[in-house]
Amino acid sequence: MKGPMKHTTIEHRLPRRGLRVPALICLLAMTCVADAQPRPKLEGFAELFSIERLTVVYPAGDPANRVSAERRAAYLEAEYGVQPSVVADGAVSPEQLGGHLLLLGWDNAILDRLEPGIERSAEGRNFLEISVPPQRDLAFAAPSPFHETARLFFWSRIDLELDRFSVIPFAGSDWAVYEDYLPTSQGMFTKRSVWPPARNHGAESPETAAELPPEQARSEHFTLHAPAGIVDGEKAREILEARERALELALKKLGDPGEGFRIRLAVYETARLKEKATGVPDAIHSVPRLRTQHTVLRSAETASPYEELRLVAGARFGPCVSTALYEGLAIALAPAPQGRELPVYAALLQDRDALPAIGDLFDEEQHRSLSRQGVGYAASGLLVDWILETRGIEALARAYVLSPPTAAGLAQALGDPELDVDRAFDRWSARLARRSKGELAFQRAVAEAREATRAGKHETAGNKLEQALKMRPDDPEVLYKLGLARMKHDDEAALAAFGRLVELETPADKAHFVLFGHYQMGQVLGRSRRVDEARACHQRVLDLPDRYDAHRMAREALEALDGD
Repeated sequence: MKGPMKHTTIEHRLPRRGLRVPALICLLAMTCVADAQPRPKLEGFAELFSIERLTVVYPAGDPANRVSAERRAAYLEAEYGVQPSVVADGAVSPEQLGGHLLLLGWDNAILDRLEPGIERSAEGRNFLEISVPPQRDLAFAAPSPFHETARLFFWSRIDLELDRFSVIPFAGSDWAVYEDYLPTSQGMFTKRSVWPPARNHGAESPETAAELPPEQARSEHFTLHAPAGIVDGEKAREILEARERALELALKKLGDPGEGFRIRLAVYETARLKEKATGVPDAIHSVPRLRTQHTVLRSAETASPYEELRLVAGARFGPCVSTALYEGLAIALAPAPQGRELPVYAALLQDRDALPAIGDLFDEEQHRSLSRQGVGYAASGLLVDWILETRGIEALARAYVLSPPTAAGLAQALGDPELDVDRAFDRWSARLARRSKGELAFQRAVAEAREATRAGKHETAGNKLEQALKMRPDDPEVLYKLGLARMKHDDEAALAAFGRLVELETPADKAHFVLFGHYQMGQVLGRSRRVDEARACHQRVLDLPDRYDAHRMAREALEALDGD
């Protein structure tokens, strides 16, 4: 880099994992009041997000172009308070042309009025000698040639599938070239208030490429890419085995996408390094059209099939332009960490009369708003589950690629154009909810116990956990938390809870509760001067497989007992 650069980032709307039910309860109960904030003053292309009004202009002809423009306009209004209008490039009025403009797409007719303009060729595009290869996109902000006080913004990408992740790049430089979500070059214009802009060659970053790390290993369906030194042979084998198990789950749910299906798996040591290489800060994300999965090391070793489901669906069905369907598919089909929870989501949403209309789930800005309320992702999982249970995988395949998705289009995809999909979805959800009222009561008791613990009300927390145990008597996590709560004021009650816990036969993913149940029993007995019994409890910890540093804690407890 030859000179100082403005900071450049990109606005991501990447998937959150399915909300746990207690979190959903808290979010649904929450009310928010936002104070009015002054409009920020941003620079570079990011100035787009701080102006008051503009016109979004799209290329006429392809209906997808208008849908894309309307989504960008809705995003700007909902997220940044910009007041946009949307118009085709052949219908821009003189008044609109004289205001702030956001031009979308390489084929936008307004570009033909610019001098100098954008040169088009088979090798890509060229603007002010900024070279943009065919697989990349250009964003720039400059004085408008149509009015001396207006600004012109340009973003070349129109892609409904990618728009869900990155609606508009949030670039602090005057121009930036992107490959997917990563700026591969960027720079500033000289400070002049008239068109055409002139490049400031002293404030530009060198051109880079969004390349995968080097290939390290292969399995039947995966090619593992990672920077040198972060995965040895054994670690690579473990990662590939975990991903093959996840893919097997996805294939069982969605079917085989055909011969030659492979996934390029890029693994990074940390989220910071992943963001530097891809432009995306999340621990894991996929690009279905490229069949590429990017993940940090710790996520690569899990067997969760979330990303594999999305990649298989993209190969089997086609591109998905709906966050509700894209996210809902993974939530509905991936095994929940503690068992299938969609019925509990249904019970909660029905109880609060909060099940959204399908049209709201298909509206990207409404979905964002619903997700902030803790509703969007749960309802999306239920939507996909409803489609699968009532109409089957082929109906889901037709719905998945609706562009744009609408309630009427969904009815058509389900094979019943006259179907009232909202009414049918609500009835199905209500039936599902009736089967889960007990589980919902359990979840509420656990959530209330958590809140009481945070408030230091340990006796109340214990009482709530006792309520939960009436509905699920042998839940190891609840028994363990009950013991901790009772330790604050009733050693005998704590010993009773831990005693019940350590007698349980638990699955491997719950075994640590038994392990620490022995340890906490030892702590309670030790402070009651029942030294021999306490020593036996800590010794039992050492006899069991170590988890979460329990052996070290038990050895230290034994040393303390011996010292006394």
